[in-house]
Amino acid sequence: MMTVTTMLIVTVAVFVYATHTTFAACPANGNTHVLYATTNMGANIASFSTSGDFLGYVIDPQSFPADYRVDKLRSIVHGPDGNLYVTSARGPYSKIFAVSGNGVINGTLNRGCTRNFLFEVASIGPENPYMDHPYGMLFHPEDGSIFVSNQNTVTVTRYVRVHASGTKTGGGGSATTKHSDDTPLWKVAPLSRAIRDGMRLNVTIQPNSGLFASINHLSYTMNSVRGIALSPLLPRRLVEGSNYNTMTVGDLETSPTRYYLLVCDVVSSAVLVFSATTGEFVFSLSVPSPIQVAFPHEAFRLFPSVAAQGQNPVRPTTSPISTNPLFIYVTSKDDGMMYKVPFRVGGEKKMILLTKPETGKSLSGIYENAGHGVMYVADRNGRKISVYSTPHPSGTRKNSAGEVEIVEETDFVGNFQVGLSDQPEFLLLTQVETQSKLPRCYELTPDGLLRYTALCTALDLWIGVAVCVAVSWLLFTLRKWGLRQIYGADAAKQRRISVFQALEEENERQDSA
Repeated sequence: MMTVTTMLIVTVAVFVYATHTTFAACPANGNTHVLYATTNMGANIASFSTSGDFLGYVIDPQSFPADYRVDKLRSIVHGPDGNLYVTSARGPYSKIFAVSGNGVINGTLNRGCTRNFLFEVASIGPENPYMDHPYGMLFHPEDGSIFVSNQNTVTVTRYVRVHASGTKTGGGGSATTKHSDDTPLWKVAPLSRAIRDGMRLNVTIQPNSGLFASINHLSYTMNSVRGIALSPLLPRRLVEGSNYNTMTVGDLETSPTRYYLLVCDVVSSAVLVFSATTGEFVFSLSVPSPIQVAFPHEAFRLFPSVAAQGQNPVRPTTSPISTNPLFIYVTSKDDGMMYKVPFRVGGEKKMILLTKPETGKSLSGIYENAGHGVMYVADRNGRKISVYSTPHPSGTRKNSAGEVEIVEETDFVGNFQVGLSDQPEFLLLTQVETQSKLPRCYELTPDGLLRYTALCTALDLWIGVAVCVAVSWLLFTLRKWGLRQIYGADAAKQRRISVFQALEEENERQDSA
């Protein structure tokens, strides 16, 4: 009986331990997020804890099909399906491919906390000739289409989402991958309206080649593309209007809206702005040698997409609008400069330099961690990643027109990683695959927050009942065993006494006889 009770207690203890240590597989140093970084010559993605410790490489190379090559990885973006999408930029290996998403959320945790290759989206080939050295990539929030800036062809191409299954060859490439019924697929989009209407006459364009913007267009100059960004769904008057300083919320209620596609042109020192629907060139912002561009998190909170909220976008609640301007972050190849630029026609006139110029420094990737009020910024030439505070007011001043302006600045927080073996390109802060130090009864949500697990309470109750039953059984068994031992000893003693008494009585009878 003692052995059975002991086994029961051990079983309960092992069960409690197993049910509360399921998130102990990945070396995340107790953080809920990690920072991913691609590098200039790298064929994998480096992963760092939020304290700057190198955790390893993200993609399991053994998950790629035989003879499948990727190299010089660039943009890394989460797709609408939760998977991670990556661009490979080396010449014949120019392509977009997907790797598995977060392990906690969809069970795709792989060997060594890595992500597996899933499928190819598009690649360079006869049907997709403009995808050569794809650099920037993004998803449209409403239709899931993909925009890509291509460095070698000086173009922007677009790929539309389709729903199909079976065998797919990526965008004219040679690699073939199997797709299940629920695997997302894309195909090369038709030419944009602006491309059809405004290309140079002596340029031959292949139809249905995905061309969205090109070096050969008559309406704008585009010489060397780099990073791209997609705006929230914005009122056109807010961006294109001429009476910005006197504009109120009421002026925006009747304004038509549009998504804007921003393209960095490092040679032309301009951020080109297009309609994300037609490819029409709208305006440009003069920024020295821009490499990457990003909207702050606040912009998407003020102007959520129709897809995000299922209705018309929410308008800012301030009046006039100039008290809460919409802006973009831009990193520059020149002297490590990063700018905050109002996103509107003529916004460069109010452009703010956020970093101190340093000769020989060249910035590239930028990622804003709005929850902590910091920005991660990559320095290619310095081979390091630094942390800056998000811009904050530091005072006021009068401009040349006598108007009072708010002065903003950003603080250098510290170096996140120094002495990298290669030049960093793109950065992405993402939720870790698993969590080594999650509090008991909590789990990670897709946005990286901790959520209490309701079933954990019921589990604890049942575990508590089982433990109480086991302890009660143990105490009862021990008590019963102890009493038996005690009473058994008393009975034996009593028997010995009775025997002695019987012997004495027999001796007395014999003596009397």
